Amino acid sequence: MALTAVYLLLLGGWLFSGVGPGADADAVAIANPRLLGLTVLVFYVAVPTVVSIVMHRRRIDWVFPNWAEDARGDVKRGFGWVRLPQSKHGYNSVPSAWDHASEQNHQAWVKVKRSNGEWVGGWFTKGSFVTTYPEPRSIYIAHQFRMTNDGNFDGEGPIPGSGVFLMINNDDMVFWTNPARADQEKEDCDG
Repeated sequence: MALTAVYLLLLGGWLFSGVGPGADADAVAIANPRLLGLTVLVFYVAVPTVVSIVMHRRRIDWVFPNWAEDARGDVKRGFGWVRLPQSKHGYNSVPSAWDHASEQNHQAWVKVKRSNGEWVGGWFTKGSFVTTYPEPRSIYIAHQFRMTNDGNFDGEGPIPGSGVFLMINNDDMVFWTNPARADQEKEDCDG
């Protein structure tokens, strides 16, 4: 409402020339949809974005988005121009470390050491699921493997027809081993 009032004071009725009165007192008719779309895009999306960036420019770093980088962290071809604003103060839109880890570790081995010392784990892949913020932490591992008391897989392969659901408590430890990421990190260190 405040933006509309400011725009009416500065630009008068021209700003809303794509809108007219409708058949009823409460109705509005769109006289020129393209003009109205352009008005909304410029004055209600672009202008507030530019004002926000100008006001907070000292607190912003311009970074490549994750989707524009490959597994090595190099920029994908054709995406070199893409930059998004990010806070210099370390704010991240991922609400917790659990959310970040679960997002980064599809096609990965997962081991959970329960607070009672028991180990549970398996292959986290298609059919597996984690709950993320704002829900409590939990994980469903679609391909459960037997584990030894020292936290290793026993080598016999997945338990046939099994899957396991776990609520993750604060005293539990979760270990992710992502083969694709490990290969990439080894290549980066060697190369």
